[in-house]
Amino acid sequence: MLIGLRSRKHISPFELVRPASLEAACRALSALGRNVAMAGGIDLIDRLKLGEAVDRVIHLSGVRELSGIRRDGDTVSIGALTTHAEVISNPLLAEVLPDLPAIWRGVANPRVRHTGTIGGNLMSAMPHYDAAPALLALGASLVKAGTLLERVRIPIAPHQRLLAERSLHPIISVYLGARLEGGKIHSARIAVGCCHAQPATADLPLAGVSVTSLGADAAAIASKAAASFAEPLSDGLASGSYRRRMIEVLTRRLLIKLGSQP
Repeated sequence: MLIGLRSRKHISPFELVRPASLEAACRALSALGRNVAMAGGIDLIDRLKLGEAVDRVIHLSGVRELSGIRRDGDTVSIGALTTHAEVISNPLLAEVLPDLPAIWRGVANPRVRHTGTIGGNLMSAMPHYDAAPALLALGASLVKAGTLLERVRIPIAPHQRLLAERSLHPIISVYLGARLEGGKIHSARIAVGCCHAQPATADLPLAGVSVTSLGADAAAIASKAAASFAEPLSDGLASGSYRRRMIEVLTRRLLIKLGSQP
């Protein structure tokens, strides 16, 4: 049971395990008892300070298979232990998917960017975190070893775009991923964060549409997209009806922005 007041005094004793391989990490996680994986540790340490008790903490920093950003054919593969700062500074991402590191410069604060990891951001499943909607907009897939996230794979193609609207975060965030060919849209998808228990996506029926026509059609496209989502959450930050309206507004802004860029 969580105690409620965050303090180091609430951290119960646990066994710290430092595996040196993916196989050893999976074995430690499957041992009897309550076991948790630790990457950057930002969320886990907060939970322990709130009184959550565990038997073992599996510290993943020594598992090389979970590190690094590389190109695998027509995908870019990001290890689960990759920090947000590494996403920003990686030369491969700057070359094949420059929108991602550009957006990531505005995510969180320097301490979190240099400590928090892509894997931790995804596996914590916090509704207001950015990695899941951004990666969903790009059509990314997860590579897992048992319950442990190993890597994220993002398909890459020429003229691939990722745009973000985070001006109302943490009430709502909207990401737009698109592939362009010859001045027309090959495929497009929006992913919405902060509005549901998990990020939600909608594929936009824009295949073959001229990019330059998006501004004129943005309002109608955004309206249909917003209506396709399940009822958003109502909480202390905003009502579900407000969030749905803002899905429409922010999607329209992203479509206009995409259509106005060369």
